[in-house]
Amino acid sequence: DIIAHDQMKNHIINFINGKKFERRINNDANTKSNVANKAGIDLNSYIKIEQVQLKTSSGDYFIADEVYFKKNAAGQYEVVINEIKISDATPFTKRQNQFLNDLRNGNTNFELRNEKFNGENDLPIIPQGTQFNVKAMIKTAGDGTVQGTPTFTKFNPLTNTWN
Repeated sequence: DIIAHDQMKNHIINFINGKKFERRINNDANTKSNVANKAGIDLNSYIKIEQVQLKTSSGDYFIADEVYFKKNAAGQYEVVINEIKISDATPFTKRQNQFLNDLRNGNTNFELRNEKFNGENDLPIIPQGTQFNVKAMIKTAGDGTVQGTPTFTKFNPLTNTWN
């Protein structure tokens, strides 16, 4: 039917525009400093990787759009996650919500599904199964358009709010 066809077409267009917005934010030189400011963490020594699969307590994996990481003196990986949405009204996926529930429940350690390269000369490799300790969760949301001005908010698991 025509209505179902139009809804499917709009869904596909929204998905494509969301990916275009994500790519624009990923490539924006100001994103790292905006994420750092909102997280309240100096990210100068952190390296960015994209599309990172992390295991939730349910055993499922979700894909984080951007992960800024550094290995601390104790050999642990400290990370700040930035989830990118074309609009503040764009809902989180089921698995992203599982991740947020884990944060609400006090879980900040998540297992890396696949080995990742650091994105800068592709060395060193972060091994599969590495535990990432989440220090902050940021959401970058646009105004619903690919070229929209992004806003950055930080998740507060204690109050279940974004500020």
